[in-house]
Amino acid sequence: MKDLTAFPLDYLAGLAEIVGLVLVGNFCRYGFLLCLACNVLWIAVAIQSGLHGLIPVSVVMVVINTRNFIKWSRTPNSRR
Repeated sequence: MKDLTAFPLDYLAGLAEIVGLVLVGNFCRYGFLLCLACNVLWIAVAIQSGLHGLIPVSVVMVVINTRNFIKWSRTPNSRR
């Protein structure tokens, strides 16, 4: 049986990830920050529900989203 204590948090994390990716697709660099916050939520979900395999993936995604935000901020053609 699934542990339902993380139930609302995983939906919030999933929704934040989708919105963040849409923002990135619309050339809004703040989508990376939303995805970054989402990855922190996924780490909390992984800890609460015992999905320990999700933690390394989320940590790597934090690094990638931080890198992309910094790179996009330095690009002269970045829109927002």
